[in-house]
Amino acid sequence: TIVFLLSDYFSQGFIGSENYYDDFRYEAGGLYYMQNATSIIDIQSFADAYASVNDWVGYKLSTPFTSTPLWYWVVCIVMYIFKTKWAVRILNIFLSAFAVGYVYRFSELVYGEKTAEKASLLLALLPYPVIFSCFAYKDQLVMLLTFCLLYTAAYYKYYSYISFTEILKTLFVILCLMLTRSGFSILLLCVCVLPLVGKNIMG
Repeated sequence: TIVFLLSDYFSQGFIGSENYYDDFRYEAGGLYYMQNATSIIDIQSFADAYASVNDWVGYKLSTPFTSTPLWYWVVCIVMYIFKTKWAVRILNIFLSAFAVGYVYRFSELVYGEKTAEKASLLLALLPYPVIFSCFAYKDQLVMLLTFCLLYTAAYYKYYSYISFTEILKTLFVILCLMLTRSGFSILLLCVCVLPLVGKNIMG
């Protein structure tokens, strides 16, 4: 709300209104999709939507782990349903809040309640989740997915148990992460797996 009230150009992208900027392309493509898609999933309209802003993700769907189309689809579907780009920004705020929650759960498990309170409060007030969640960037989703994996890995490290439901959820989270951030997702996955590797090495 504060960012909204103090910004003269809040309707534009975070940095600017040009195709070069990711958040502008996400919303511009989503707007095209909202206006032209004939159904909630319309592959041709998806391809045309982002081609209109010189982003060829829709023509690379045969290689999803390199084109990483997930967030593009999220933006399109959310805007198609709610008929406004503000729905994507509100979704980002919720993703940011859930990420803070997982930071608390992870920190409490590893470092205790006192540290968890400080860590989650600090993250909640930092410019990164506050400012970025007001725009269409996919960073909040990546942060949430990463801390979901970190929490699951830490839980297994301490309790040597993970339910079948959690395994399925973890596989889904890994898939989402890989469809959101190509090569960088591999690095994040390695960081998340380190607690499990350390547990096995230590016996």
